[in-house]
Amino acid sequence: MHKKPTYRLNLILAVLMAVLVFVACKSKQQSVAISPDVEPKQIRQSERSRFSQAQQMTIDNAFLEGVKFMMIEDYGTAVNIFFDVLKMDNQHAPANFQISKIRLIQNQMREVEIYAERAHLLSPQNKYYLEHLAYIYFLNSKYQQALNSLERLTKLDPLNDDYRLQMANVYLALRKPMDAIRMYDLIEKRRGISDELSMQKIKIYEILGREKEIRNELQRLIQKFPNEPKYWVFLAELDMQTKKYNEAFDNYQKALSKDPGNPYTQLSLIDYYVKINDTTKMFEHMILAFQNPRLNNVDLKIALALPYYEQKENTFKLLDAMLSAHPEEPKALALYADFLQRDGRYSEAAGIYRNIITIDPSRYAVWEALLLSNLYVLDTIALLHDALEALERFPEQPLVYYMIGTVYNLNADYLMAMRYFEQAVQLAQSNTYFSSQIYGDLGDIYHHLGNHAKSDQNYRKALELNPENTLVLNNFAYFLSLRKEHLEEAEEMARLACLKEPNRPTFLDTYAWVLYQRGKYNEAKTIMEVAFQNGGDKEAVLLEHYGDILWKTGEKERALDFWKQAQALDSKNVSEFLNEKIKTETLIEN
Repeated sequence: MHKKPTYRLNLILAVLMAVLVFVACKSKQQSVAISPDVEPKQIRQSERSRFSQAQQMTIDNAFLEGVKFMMIEDYGTAVNIFFDVLKMDNQHAPANFQISKIRLIQNQMREVEIYAERAHLLSPQNKYYLEHLAYIYFLNSKYQQALNSLERLTKLDPLNDDYRLQMANVYLALRKPMDAIRMYDLIEKRRGISDELSMQKIKIYEILGREKEIRNELQRLIQKFPNEPKYWVFLAELDMQTKKYNEAFDNYQKALSKDPGNPYTQLSLIDYYVKINDTTKMFEHMILAFQNPRLNNVDLKIALALPYYEQKENTFKLLDAMLSAHPEEPKALALYADFLQRDGRYSEAAGIYRNIITIDPSRYAVWEALLLSNLYVLDTIALLHDALEALERFPEQPLVYYMIGTVYNLNADYLMAMRYFEQAVQLAQSNTYFSSQIYGDLGDIYHHLGNHAKSDQNYRKALELNPENTLVLNNFAYFLSLRKEHLEEAEEMARLACLKEPNRPTFLDTYAWVLYQRGKYNEAKTIMEVAFQNGGDKEAVLLEHYGDILWKTGEKERALDFWKQAQALDSKNVSEFLNEKIKTETLIEN
């Protein structure tokens, strides 16, 4: 079986590099017998023992075999081979070095340090070993040892400023910030003024609260890079911190003069206008930044827009500006659609969600938002079309099945609704709340199909998962009242539903109707009057129920009046006896 050429090339190069390190340190090693249990500081240099050519080849081949296993990330086999190398040659610096590297990957930090020290003591002029040892000392919080190692490295390679940068980091860990700055100054003398070094110094001065030094450093940067606006912005922000608002404004204007369309200057100005309480100017600069195509950070724009959700007019201005710069960015479009949805503009939101899906159909959250938008406006044709398309892409998502079932339920196709709800509930087992909702819908479906045993079973399962599911409590209680079964249980469920949602007319109607079925007519009348106070007098079924209750309390003329009011609404949600009751002027019941 042939290996990929690139893999073979990488492996050969890695082995060659290991050989170069190995050969280089072989020439520098001196003989010393090292026991694996001997501490590094006990190691002393002496003449190296001689190996025959055959022995040396065996050692070399074993080491290279270990490198091969490291390349394929089989660290367990590699480290065992390197230990075997040490058994053959306990002065083998590269094997100690490789063991240290493997133990670092395995997070065995004590052994990492032991073998790093041994590699360095066996080959003290090898800067790669010393670099590794300095790094390990730093990781183990042995900052002074790390510093000593880095100082030795600067003597081995005086032109390498990376060592001085690392020394600065060690000084910061030692809480010696001015020594860190001294390192940056040394590097600056060799390299000249740079953004990287100056900004590191500024960060330190900020921690130390040295405003004068920060200003001096920024002025040096401005002199070095006169056309760079960000240093004027930094000065302005420093002025803001010290409440020098006039100076801050002047420095912002200097930044804009260097680059009028710089989005980060515009963003910084937003903070300025917040501080001086100029909301109008703040939004002007937010809009400028949002519509600026040079500011490609859509996530930042979204984060800035979200706090202003309550300010609807300004929010939509910001979103329009963002879309002008990112007309096909799914995140920007999704946020705009989300705001439309929250504003009750569901049809517009659905249109944008469809645009996002055209750009990137893999975003399930967008499909879900689209389906919900369709449901809010009861666009069952669009809902079914979109849900069936979503089902092809996301057959494991229970909400998609639920939405299809909901369409069939709304269209009174209860058998098809049952099929999709049953599939949805199987996929939603891990979501207790959603499962309770689906079981409740199945309870409704089986009621409509006349299967009361299955209806009750699903309602009880829904309440087992969520005892506070008010919709299930209400529906189960109402259907029991229609069947005149388990009325005591129905009364308790209706009472609990009204306790949770005391101003919902349909729930109050259910409670009143259960009381009616139990012969508690005066209590039923009181509850129904509360329902009417909450808008229930616009529902035909509630008006008819109230008429029935009034008949039972002896108020027959009022009962007839309410029956007629129910009839006038021309609703399908009334009993089959309503017209007959009005015609005969008497109560007719099942």
